[in-house]
Amino acid sequence: MALERQTDFTGGLNTRIPAHKLPENMVQAAKNVDFSHGDIRPDIGIGGDGGGQKFFYEKGASWVGTDVANAYDILTIDAGVTTIEANPTTNLGNPLTIQDTGTYQVGVVFTFTVNASTDVVTTSANHGLAVNDTLVVTSSGDPVDLPAGLAIDTTYYVKTTPAANTLTLSATEGGGVIDITDTGSGTHTLTSVASVIVNDTELNLGSVNSFVEYNDDLYMGRNTFSFVATTVNAGSTITMASADVAKILVSDSFVGTGIAADAVVESINYGTNIVTMDKPNTASGSSISVTVNASPARIIDGILTKIFPLEVPKPEPLDVTVSQVAGTNTERALGHSVKFLTENYPIPIQYGIARFDDASGAEGGISALSPIAQSQANVASDSTHTSVPLMVKYRIEKQDANSEHYGKFALYRVGGTSAVIKKVQDVYLTSQSDGSPLSVTVTGSSINPSITVTGLPTGAEWKVKWFGYGASGAHRKYHSGGIDSITIGGTVTGYSSAPTVTMTAPPSPGKTATAKAVITGESLTNIIITDKGSGYTSPPTVTISGSATGTAVIESVSAQGETTLLTTSSAIDLYGSNADHGVDLHFMVKFTSEDVSAVSGAPYSDDTREYLFASTNIQGTTVTGDNTAGTHAGCGSFIDFTPPRALIEIEPIEDPTKIPYNLKHMTEFNNFFMGAVDTRLYISNYAKPNNFAIDGYLDFDGQITGLVSRGGEAVVFTEFGVYRVYGNAHNEMRKVQVPTVHGVPEGGHNAITKIKDSVIYVSHSGICLFDGRAVTVLTDDLVETFTPPSSNISENIGGVVDDVYYLLSSGNDGWKVDMRQSLKLCNSTSRASNFHYRGVNNRLFSEAGYIGGSTTDNKYSFTTRDFSGGNINAEKAYYTVYVTGSDFSGTVNILCDAVQVDTFTFSAPIAEFNRALSLSIARVANKASVEFEDCTGKISSVSIKFDTLAELQKKRFNSVTLTYTGTPDIIVKVDGVEKISSVTLSNPGSGNTGTATLFFPAMTEGYLPHVIADETETSRVSGYVFDEEVI
Repeated sequence: MALERQTDFTGGLNTRIPAHKLPENMVQAAKNVDFSHGDIRPDIGIGGDGGGQKFFYEKGASWVGTDVANAYDILTIDAGVTTIEANPTTNLGNPLTIQDTGTYQVGVVFTFTVNASTDVVTTSANHGLAVNDTLVVTSSGDPVDLPAGLAIDTTYYVKTTPAANTLTLSATEGGGVIDITDTGSGTHTLTSVASVIVNDTELNLGSVNSFVEYNDDLYMGRNTFSFVATTVNAGSTITMASADVAKILVSDSFVGTGIAADAVVESINYGTNIVTMDKPNTASGSSISVTVNASPARIIDGILTKIFPLEVPKPEPLDVTVSQVAGTNTERALGHSVKFLTENYPIPIQYGIARFDDASGAEGGISALSPIAQSQANVASDSTHTSVPLMVKYRIEKQDANSEHYGKFALYRVGGTSAVIKKVQDVYLTSQSDGSPLSVTVTGSSINPSITVTGLPTGAEWKVKWFGYGASGAHRKYHSGGIDSITIGGTVTGYSSAPTVTMTAPPSPGKTATAKAVITGESLTNIIITDKGSGYTSPPTVTISGSATGTAVIESVSAQGETTLLTTSSAIDLYGSNADHGVDLHFMVKFTSEDVSAVSGAPYSDDTREYLFASTNIQGTTVTGDNTAGTHAGCGSFIDFTPPRALIEIEPIEDPTKIPYNLKHMTEFNNFFMGAVDTRLYISNYAKPNNFAIDGYLDFDGQITGLVSRGGEAVVFTEFGVYRVYGNAHNEMRKVQVPTVHGVPEGGHNAITKIKDSVIYVSHSGICLFDGRAVTVLTDDLVETFTPPSSNISENIGGVVDDVYYLLSSGNDGWKVDMRQSLKLCNSTSRASNFHYRGVNNRLFSEAGYIGGSTTDNKYSFTTRDFSGGNINAEKAYYTVYVTGSDFSGTVNILCDAVQVDTFTFSAPIAEFNRALSLSIARVANKASVEFEDCTGKISSVSIKFDTLAELQKKRFNSVTLTYTGTPDIIVKVDGVEKISSVTLSNPGSGNTGTATLFFPAMTEGYLPHVIADETETSRVSGYVFDEEVI
């Protein structure tokens, strides 16, 4: 007899080669097998905590998408609604996409049936309810015919939950089970409702197709989508359903009947479900189909309550005027602006503004420059005006402002002796649509100019900087009534800790100064002014704890200086030296509050810039520039006396292009952002994801179907092509086509990911690997016919963890490609509709947990290669299969010529599994294989005993002698006919080996003697010998 065995399984699955020709380390079928250890063992399925949908935003510590595992239906979406049912432990998926903060009713709804004899309610799906959860019931009949014992408009409590889809009810919390006496009629419905307070909401994620986390911010490409508008109204507003308005983002563009061409969403009111467009509607109507061109979006610094468009739009100011302050060089012989202009400068002066993004602080493109004609007409460049500052005034409208009606900008200038646009100052502008701008009033009729600031924005403080000037010998100087220093007196020793320092308040509306003490050893050595205060007309009283004393000194007048930061809206004075003034005033605003901004979702103080919001000149007693608090005549003017050499060496973004709508496959590599629309790949400026230059793109021959970064380059897929894209500038990128036809089908981008130093994905032909040089179809040599898990390409998702690629879907068996050591393929019964790898814990998450997170192993199945004795054409007689393993349970089927002939089931795990599985008769076939189904534990070897039929001779059988342990049951057949009936061998004793001789009936002749042993863990046959003679 011959024995053929398989002890190495490191080759994995192969259905490409005929099963009898498979290498000794491969199998012809496999599901849920881990081949990496050389034996057969189960992989571990999906489970554990932390799963979710879409993308885990590390900075936000949250899944961004829909957390299916913890999602509840929103039954009422009117903020402020409460309910008599209470379950304060109810959890919601994060983020919860609803219209606003408030109190909401949420819950689950099921149809149900009842068993009137047991009072058990059975729901249409697993209900997820707990004891003492509340619910109400109704039925579809007219009149309603609920099961007797139940009534509508009544709150019931869950009493018990015998199974995941069953429960019993009580009329009171903790009360007895309600007696249900019949089943009623119609379709019965159960609704469990809870009142949940929502503190934060996250909107606009309904159409996201791709995510990139970069420098703690999350960038998202969004698909186009459609909705039916309730009404397109007269004017520029559109009314929508709340479920649709939650998907809209400011800067999205609408296309539909009655909507102006290229109209863009300007503002969104989530309370009324009304969006306002930047252009008037051309006609009104109801139930209008609208297509949304979706702007890419971003979330900043992990703040999930705010979502912003990716683009920082190029400003379109309402108007700009450029002029020159009154006077000549004579009045400005001394001071800050002396000869800041060059006589008869060659280049006309122009200004432009670029907006700062409210969320990130990033700068957008510069506006159109102010008209050359204005500076030519209004600015003198002769020798008598080279020291006279310029004045530029900007007015903006709401499209360039945020929801609080203001915008932050950089002011740029070109001209004079500078041919390059450079930055002048950060400035703050208020929308003309706002009735209360941040603005100033200035009077200069007395020796002390009076200043009033109103409209201070939330979270901010203001100050004024003065720049005094004058004719020769008449340089004007000022001070703000602040404290310059404190002189220490008295006993300054004996301090074990720094004493407190306080000062009396100045006359209203002045600001009290503050200071702190410094000690060296135990001596008071210095007092530092921490806030000089304002409005002191005489030195304040200084109090120092302990025995030291202090004397305050008010600051002296100076040509240039500034007040401390203030919040008052009352008039304050600058203290001058002469009623004939000569001073330029710059009014600054700085955001200092630690409170959270409603615009950015971050503390106001995260913005550390100071912004110039108004400028005023006082010449003599005449005030020019900004000078009417509460109106736009009191803000937006900027007196510019910066010489060309002092301009900030920052050039603006001059040629920004609008970030493309409906950007797909967003990816980052080497600090460049990329995304695709149809056949064009758009590329951002370096490290500026909110800025895509007009020349930053590459065109491809076919529609771009996928995009992934690989090392220092991007890999771009079309349906039948693969391209490498690399370069050091957005407009210098190169594309190199890889010689292959194995691209990515439309919708297949979710299966693209990286493994080791390569990219793995699914083409029309199978699972492919691109190593940077060439594409290999991994499944070509392993699978006869490759079929993805889902016929809907977009439902297939791919992910990698520990060098294993999983290709799964939510409905069918998928694939597992193990790239550890060598390539191994296997099928997988795991299900998933989403994958996201988190490097922080090396886990591949899905909506139901993570790969390897299950508390139990998957049950595996596999089929050995065909055992043919090396000659598929020779008939053989197969007798016994030998299997060794550990902790094994499952079903073992023996197949001869691909037909199942015997089956063995082991229901409970067997720790040391070493079995001889005797075929019911000696089977004549050309090949045999062993199939394992729904197994646990490990299999280390599979062998089969056989004879080649052509080598057999007819024999006469006298007896068979067996060596054994325990008490095995024995049957002996010859040519399939039972010759020795079932006999139980005598027990030789624990640990002993016995022998037994069984005799055949006289004249037993044949070709195929076959011993059938019914073995257990303790009863086994270790060998046998026939007493036979050839006839």
